[in-house]
Amino acid sequence: MWITTTNRISRLRRLVAMVLTLLVLLDAFTRRYPDVRVQQEHSGSLAAVRKLTELDRIPDVLALADVALFPALLQPEYTSWHAVFARNSMVLAVSPLVPPNDRGTADNWPDV
Repeated sequence: MWITTTNRISRLRRLVAMVLTLLVLLDAFTRRYPDVRVQQEHSGSLAAVRKLTELDRIPDVLALADVALFPALLQPEYTSWHAVFARNSMVLAVSPLVPPNDRGTADNWPDV
């Protein structure tokens, strides 16, 4: 997955939401390849795709939170494959002490 350029700089565009996961990978990579300087660029998934497709800014590695953008906008012209290596999930829990009328439902949970 890691590709270095001839000038020993690797560019990685990453979505801010993936910071912690990628920090672990970057730390391991820089320990193994200390002579490679990694440049990081932060943006949303669609903005990162547009930098590639519309501005011709070609990264060595492109990490997107929205995996659907790979087949929809990048394959096969810009990449022949992609790998899913991490997923996010969120769990909402309500204490049994909260009165039933004050609990969130499928319709109003963002407002609770």
